Amino acid sequence: MGALRRLFGLLLLLIFVGVIGATVAYVKTLSELPEMETSDQVAARVGDSVQAQRAAAANGARDARIAPFRVVPPALLGSRLARTFLVARGCPGYLAAPVPTALDFWQSVLAGRGSSGCAAAMAEELADRLRPAGSFERHVAADRIRVRLGREGLFALWLSALPFTPGGPQGVAEASERLFHVPPAMLAWGQSAELVLAATHWDEAASCENPPLLRARRDGLLRGVAEVEPAQRAAILAEMQEPVFCARPAGS
Repeated sequence: MGALRRLFGLLLLLIFVGVIGATVAYVKTLSELPEMETSDQVAARVGDSVQAQRAAAANGARDARIAPFRVVPPALLGSRLARTFLVARGCPGYLAAPVPTALDFWQSVLAGRGSSGCAAAMAEELADRLRPAGSFERHVAADRIRVRLGREGLFALWLSALPFTPGGPQGVAEASERLFHVPPAMLAWGQSAELVLAATHWDEAASCENPPLLRARRDGLLRGVAEVEPAQRAAILAEMQEPVFCARPAGS
């Protein structure tokens, strides 16, 4: 019995030492990151990265116009585009879910599931913009971003800074203007699905070399959106009857 108590005491000591060590490492790493004490500072740090990517894409062209970085307005979070992004990422209930605690966040870093998992993933992707030295630095930066921005602010900044790859624009506002010549809040369900898919297939979306393939991908995503948006099902199904935007006759 005495040996069991000693073993239990040793385990408690190891846990205590581990917690203290992790806390010290967290605070030290946090002090080495760019200043992010407010949501504006977080947006500024991420915005600097976005602007650098835009400048690199301009490749020194004298007549290149580099759009200033702006965080999308809160109203966009309820748009068809935002809702389609959340469906595509597997967290349609993200905006309605309870605010994740710090414990939820760190569990989600490991598990990557549910609405808390979506918050962790968005924060980690934004943290990548700060060029962290390693995975622990990345997690610490992501935690600071999550805390400073909150659920809605995190999603808004993520949409604003989203890189469209390969070689595409930075953020949904720039991407929407380049593909559809309208602000993202004005996109219909079909266009929203096309823009979501363009985030990882920008060259195919921009060139419109294979409209049937683009349409198949769009309709697959729209079917998923219709399942979680029953009130919009008729409108979504009607969009699926249309060709992709780039293949429509001029003026239609």
